[in-house]
Amino acid sequence: MAIVYVLLVIAFLLRAFFAVYHHIPSSSLFSDMKNYETIANAILNGQWNSYHFFQPIGFSLIVAFLKKTFSHWGLWLGCIHAFVSTLTVWIMWDVTRKQFGNRIALITLLVGTFHIPWITLTGFNLSETIFTFMNSALLWWSWKIYGEEKKKTSFVIIWSVIFMLGFYLKGTNVFLIPLTYLIWLIFRKKEGLLKLIIPSGLIILAGLLLHGMFAFQMTGKFQLSGSAGGLNLVEGKCHYKWNEDSNGISWYSPIYFQRDRVALKKWPEPFTNSSFYMQQGAKCILDYPATLLMSLESIPLLFVGNTQWPINQLPYNSWIRLYELVMSFFFIPGLLIGFIRLVQTKNEKILMIWIAPICSLILTVYIFKSEIRFRIPFDIWIIPVAVTGWMSILTRPEKKILSAR
Repeated sequence: MAIVYVLLVIAFLLRAFFAVYHHIPSSSLFSDMKNYETIANAILNGQWNSYHFFQPIGFSLIVAFLKKTFSHWGLWLGCIHAFVSTLTVWIMWDVTRKQFGNRIALITLLVGTFHIPWITLTGFNLSETIFTFMNSALLWWSWKIYGEEKKKTSFVIIWSVIFMLGFYLKGTNVFLIPLTYLIWLIFRKKEGLLKLIIPSGLIILAGLLLHGMFAFQMTGKFQLSGSAGGLNLVEGKCHYKWNEDSNGISWYSPIYFQRDRVALKKWPEPFTNSSFYMQQGAKCILDYPATLLMSLESIPLLFVGNTQWPINQLPYNSWIRLYELVMSFFFIPGLLIGFIRLVQTKNEKILMIWIAPICSLILTVYIFKSEIRFRIPFDIWIIPVAVTGWMSILTRPEKKILSAR
């Protein structure tokens, strides 16, 4: 256990140094980082509009709270990021140890401790670090529910609340709920419906309605979630990658800039009109059905073919890029092998705890769009599965995996 404590201390020191000393979140505000701060300022001034709910509102509310409470809000956000990112690493190690054993858990801890995206994102005014922590909380409670066979209604409710909190930080976990419910029905049938799906579904529904009422009270527009999904569908399924709405607001994702996809489209509706952009995305699919096949490239783009924004703006980006390339050789074969081996177990616990979240990410990027940044919060599941895949080749611990302890 001594090595575990040492690695956790190193993990915290690295994150604290970066976020509290080297690159305080409030010291570099541009693009999304500036947008979160601008929305927070507007909230504090009692000024609301529908663009505040374009991306999920949760992180802007956190920034607004910190700005209202502390004069050096960026420093406090850096402290929070350093703490929750370290806690994320610990949770990943703890659940991996219980599921797959000490050796796989230690390697997972080693990777998580020095995982550059997790370290560097603590120094940016972005939602990814806290969203990754919310994912780790989902992992921990998933283990409590399935791994320890404690399918208490209260645990399911807590899991569902954590999901909703994460959903209002970033919406990339959207398909985890239907996949989870599907597995519950397959393995639990009537029990899964009564003891799991209904209590969880009520919490999810309540969370959506509360968000809708809050948005309506603030802007006069009822919406259940952020409205960026429509534009994301257009980005992923249409030829136009550089989009401008009726208010002159431009949206150009870093991945398309990196891949030199510069086709510009000026739209007659604001980006907040999600239904309009959903229709346009669907029209692009109907006009060019082959895009459904081409969208499969979204899966490898989670690992290669682009660089992670915004940490690629740091002065030592070349070293970060080298890390991304090296890690792609770790992630891709390890994840593929580990994923197949775990699916072959046909074990409810493993499917629920590890496979469903990864499948939800794959489904999200296939339907909408992809980039390395989308993957980072899901590394809480991907790193242990990739390590498991490599270890199954090197040491063949099938019995350990199949035991699903």
